[in-house]
Amino acid sequence: MKLTRKSRERELTQKFIETCEYKGKFETEKPIPKVLNSSTEDKTIMKNAISNIYSLRADLFITLDTGGYVLVETKNRINPSALGQLLCYQELLSRALGNIDAKDISLVCVFHIGDPEIENIFTKYGIDLVRL
Repeated sequence: MKLTRKSRERELTQKFIETCEYKGKFETEKPIPKVLNSSTEDKTIMKNAISNIYSLRADLFITLDTGGYVLVETKNRINPSALGQLLCYQELLSRALGNIDAKDISLVCVFHIGDPEIENIFTKYGIDLVRL
């Protein structure tokens, strides 16, 4: 039976969890909330896109035992959309976690099939690459 794209990505995520050296709390399919600032009530409101039905989701989010964070996007084939997802999710999570510096959330792209030119761009943005 041929795996679907999403099934393959989940398989890669699980393999990464089993083989990585990170220690902490692992959350798969982590919802990425959007943070809204209400000008009338002066409160911060967390909101998932489209009433929690089709919310943004990171393939893996790790809260490290040391207090740091790691955001992981998994793709069978590395592509530019993974770069955009990681950068956007990093920014949104930094706000949701209490306006921590986005640079304090490490980024990792796990993939199976690479492209050296695309990989160089990820590296330029400081994203760790893991080929499985």
